[in-house]
Amino acid sequence: MCFRDGILCADRLVTASYGGRVGHRSKIFRTSTEGNHYGFSGPIGAAAIFTRWLAEGGTLKDAPDLDEHQAIEIRSGNRVALSSGKKPVFIEVEAPFYAIGSGWQLALGAMEMGATAEQAVEVAIRHDEGCGGQIDVIRCYEQAMQFAPQTAAVTFPNRIDPIHLGGPR
Repeated sequence: MCFRDGILCADRLVTASYGGRVGHRSKIFRTSTEGNHYGFSGPIGAAAIFTRWLAEGGTLKDAPDLDEHQAIEIRSGNRVALSSGKKPVFIEVEAPFYAIGSGWQLALGAMEMGATAEQAVEVAIRHDEGCGGQIDVIRCYEQAMQFAPQTAAVTFPNRIDPIHLGGPR
């Protein structure tokens, strides 16, 4: 899952705690109450608890205990807060781009070399066994944002060189 230049992207692969591929679902969404955008990475049961907690107001006082998680919150003005561990506590951080989830290191490397958020997720899908499926995209900078993410096909375009990640050839 990546965020860069106002765009939040994530693959759709869901894996079980034992590592098996169990299905596909969106990992990014927008809350109707605050209008913030979220991405969640972690066990599917924790994802259900997390989204229910947000739907019920998401207060720190009522924060659920999760076995583990990584989450990203995109606030107004594209300010970013991250959360990880047992409790969903968001801390605002400042960086040129962000990645969480199983392919985070590959995605950060791709974005460091100039890849867009969408291209970085494609790299993670291609090279990390915990990533897969289609790519969901939310353009956080648009005024008329949709509640459901758009889906982009995984294309592995020629412009991404697997060695140079879009750099000079």
